[in-house]
Amino acid sequence: MDGRLGYLLKVDSLQAAWAQANAEKTSMSKVQMENVELHKQVQLLEGQLRESDDEIHSQLRMYEAEVQAFQASLKGLKAEGQIGIAQIPVGDMPWDFWSGMMLHIEALMLDDLITQVKPFLSESFELCSNLSACSPLMFLLCLPHSLYK
Repeated sequence: MDGRLGYLLKVDSLQAAWAQANAEKTSMSKVQMENVELHKQVQLLEGQLRESDDEIHSQLRMYEAEVQAFQASLKGLKAEGQIGIAQIPVGDMPWDFWSGMMLHIEALMLDDLITQVKPFLSESFELCSNLSACSPLMFLLCLPHSLYK
């Protein structure tokens, strides 16, 4: 009976080892399938990365070409502008030029006036409590009449 009991113990231990090996085989099979799936995803991502790199390089080349074209046209405009202004006498300048020039001069003078008058203003002006947001005309309307003399 001892032989038969030993035999049954060996069979039980072999069955347990076989079940454990079978479980490990199933687990390894799942791991291999996951590895294959991950490898496919990595390959897909690498392909997308290559495509995006190609697109970026294409956009960069197009941008560089546009910058070069812009610089060339800017040089051409500068050359035309230098020649054009030098060839037109002052008396023949268009009215738009002189009008724009006068607007710039008046804006500079108004800015200078505002910077000179700001220290003398009291804080009680209700219309122009925020001088930075106040328009120049509104600012002049807020000035005390004594400053105009």
